[in-house]
Amino acid sequence: MPDIDLADLRSEMESEREWREREMRQLRNQIAAIPSDESRRIARKALVVMLYAHFEGACKALLSMYVNRLNALALVVSDVQPAIGAASIADVMFALREPNRKCPEFAKSLPDDAGLHRFARDREFLEVAWKVGQRPVKIDVDDVVDTESNLKPIVLRKILFRS
Repeated sequence: MPDIDLADLRSEMESEREWREREMRQLRNQIAAIPSDESRRIARKALVVMLYAHFEGACKALLSMYVNRLNALALVVSDVQPAIGAASIADVMFALREPNRKCPEFAKSLPDDAGLHRFARDREFLEVAWKVGQRPVKIDVDDVVDTESNLKPIVLRKILFRS
């Protein structure tokens, strides 16, 4: 099992922070050079929006780095915390709960028998359930690190809960 190269992770995180700080500093300097007080006030409002965009972007980038490092560790589902395991087998759980997924044997003859098709999904899951714990951890970054275009505290809590 490979280890996380902490120096590499720190370097990636520092690069993320540095370019964001550099851009914000440049914008502040440009605003300071505006001669009119009213124009400067308007530009500061835009700077607040940029600050939020950088905050959301930094959160997404840093959490994505974390998930990518987890994926690279070659762990298996049975060896990780439940949240990480659940995030890793999201495709299996989706298939189990997908009500439109029909049992091939009865898809044409009994297309509307929801109970039968649910049983077929349960049966299929049990046929492979013992293998689920041995699957490699592979988390879809975009599914787990979804800021929902508005990173509020509850959205951040949801992301952290999933990872």
